[in-house]
Amino acid sequence: MKEITLSFTGHRPEKIEGYNANPQEVEARVRQALAEATKMFYRHGYRRFMTGMADGVDLWAADEILRAVERGEMAEAEIVAVVPFKGHYRTTHNPELYERVLSEASEVVYVCESYHHNCYTLRNDFLVDNASALIAYCEGVQGGTRYTMARAKRQGVTVFDIVNPYMF
Repeated sequence: MKEITLSFTGHRPEKIEGYNANPQEVEARVRQALAEATKMFYRHGYRRFMTGMADGVDLWAADEILRAVERGEMAEAEIVAVVPFKGHYRTTHNPELYERVLSEASEVVYVCESYHHNCYTLRNDFLVDNASALIAYCEGVQGGTRYTMARAKRQGVTVFDIVNPYMF
């Protein structure tokens, strides 16, 4: 199963350069890059796509997959929602999208029963440990995205950064 599983990691919207000034334009650009990268991996046999359910890249990627499934472009794709803790939905700024992804996911994994200081790291570890590829959106900002990419690289997981696809 791991060989056909891909995870996503990326920044929350407010950490993406230019988002606060032009949110629609930046979101559209990131979504397009996510859609193209996801379809490329789909053509190479990936069918399970895990999202960490964070605002921004995680939810946008899952939404783009759901849209591709609806259009028949990725008919065999399935979403796995990897939720850091029960009650995480209270942290989202986009409850409608969060609920859509959660309700249409083929599987929902709750990494922790409740919030604690390490739950996001454990979620990121799960995303890496259960996939053979990772699509990332990383502008170089320190944080969970860089941690997840570094862990994936150490584990031999293919990392495709849509900001700088030649980085890894």
